Amino acid sequence: MKTMNKAQRLAQYQNATFKFYETARHGYLLAPKELVLDLGLEFYISPFSFETLIDRKKWVYLEEDGDAGVFEKAYEAYFGKEGNIEWIESLEDESFIIYNQRFGKFGGEVFMFRATNGINDFKSLERNLKKLSKKHGITLAV
Repeated sequence: MKTMNKAQRLAQYQNATFKFYETARHGYLLAPKELVLDLGLEFYISPFSFETLIDRKKWVYLEEDGDAGVFEKAYEAYFGKEGNIEWIESLEDESFIIYNQRFGKFGGEVFMFRATNGINDFKSLERNLKKLSKKHGITLAV
C-alpha cells in the first residue's frame, strides 16, 4: 500500500461526514485522529477528548464544549466550507462502557461510563464497577 502525504490524506476528508454523539449528559464529535493531527490540532485539543480504536483505525471523540468547535473551525479554514455532521442520539434504554484513552500528551487510560437513561440503582452500578476494576486491574468508582 502506497503511503499518502499530508495533502493527500487531507483531501480524502474534503466531503466527509462526521458523527456527533449526543448523550444525556454530554456530546462528542467523532473524527479520525490522523485528520485532527494533519489539521495541526495536537496541542489545541484538551484531555477531555478521548482516543479510541475502531476497525483498526484511530479516532478521537472531541468533547463538545471546546474541542469539537476547534476542530470545526480548523476544518472550515482548511477546506473553505463546514464539515457535514450527522447527529446521533445515544440509546435511551442502555448504559455502556467504552474503553478509551484521553487525547494528548497528558492523557492516561480511562474507562468512560455513559448512562443515558438515569441510574437509580447505585448499588448495582457499584458492584459492576468493582467487577470491571478487578478484571482490568484499575480503580473505577461512581
